[in-house]
Amino acid sequence: MRGRGRLAGAALAACGLALAAPAFASAQSPALAPGRAAAGLKSARAMAAWLDREPRPEDSLAQGAAAPFEGLLDRAGLQPSASQSFDDAAPGPPAPAPAFKETLPPLSPEPGLARCKYWIFDCRQASGVTYETISAPLYAPYLGAPRRVSAEDVVQGSLDDCYLMASLAAVAQAHPDLIRRMIRQNADGTFSVTFYKRRLPWEFWKPEYGPVVVRVDNRFPASAGESGSFELMYAQQGPGGIWPMVVEKAYAAYKGSYADINGIMDNGLASSVLEALTGQGSRTFPAGMMEASTLEYWLKAGAAVIVSTKADLSPFLGSFAKALPEAPNGPLYKNGTLVPTHDYWVESVDMKTHTVTLGNPWGWSDSVTLSARQFRDELLLVYVNPIR
Repeated sequence: MRGRGRLAGAALAACGLALAAPAFASAQSPALAPGRAAAGLKSARAMAAWLDREPRPEDSLAQGAAAPFEGLLDRAGLQPSASQSFDDAAPGPPAPAPAFKETLPPLSPEPGLARCKYWIFDCRQASGVTYETISAPLYAPYLGAPRRVSAEDVVQGSLDDCYLMASLAAVAQAHPDLIRRMIRQNADGTFSVTFYKRRLPWEFWKPEYGPVVVRVDNRFPASAGESGSFELMYAQQGPGGIWPMVVEKAYAAYKGSYADINGIMDNGLASSVLEALTGQGSRTFPAGMMEASTLEYWLKAGAAVIVSTKADLSPFLGSFAKALPEAPNGPLYKNGTLVPTHDYWVESVDMKTHTVTLGNPWGWSDSVTLSARQFRDELLLVYVNPIR
């Protein structure tokens, strides 16, 4: 209907210019002789009088005078039928537009639950886990106005998906508008979340990253709490609404289940998550080669920067793991400043003090500030994604 309306408007505009041009040229052109100018003015007055008078039978479009315009009216869809008079074809109130029916992707099945409350190193079986409806806004308003999406909205739950939560926080910090674009709230109360899938090596005819839309609802895993209440199991509702919970559920559905995103052994690389969120390639660097000035440059360029701490492999290797150079043996691990086998995002860099502040997906109050030397000595990897 919209394309047809544009065609009709163009046709009428063309007719108006074709009819008005001779009168305008006759009355305004200084090169015309006085007699022809007077004739043009007389013709314009005659046209105005003709338009003001009552319509007559001989004014029908069937007359030869209208023949040059019949093809144009036909193409515009305005030509009346042979049995229809000119008055019958006069435009009336516009017909109501047909109701637009939105085509949504199929609703994803509820992702399978990760039965461990903690990662495989300390797996406690969670009992009584069900899906509960959370009737909260996608983006929480602030003082009656839409609130800016913020990294502070991200609060990780008992699922070991710090790589996903830290990536969400980094993207929200660098480009909050991207979060709002990737999540769409549908009229039926569900949410459509857009991820990007990297093409396979032999799919050279495809773009490097193609969009994949996952549709989920507002039911989230919860366990029975005290006095008959329930407690959310995984991503928590932060101050900015439930959007991190929605993305986590959609990502679990995209990968297969919550169990499939639980832990570093299961799709747990921040570089891959950043690519799925942004549709841009990520790069990985050893933390030992990082300078504070490089980190500052990346943040100013609008990149998302994630860091991984050293991994505690003692459950696999026993006491031998502590002898590895990548083991978390430093003082910041011993005093609890840094969590081993964990991902943070880079919040800020202070070049005056040469310090780097890291955000913890466990909550906005768990930030950690390191010197540039501590950053290089105590961390393992740095993941960078340009986002745009």
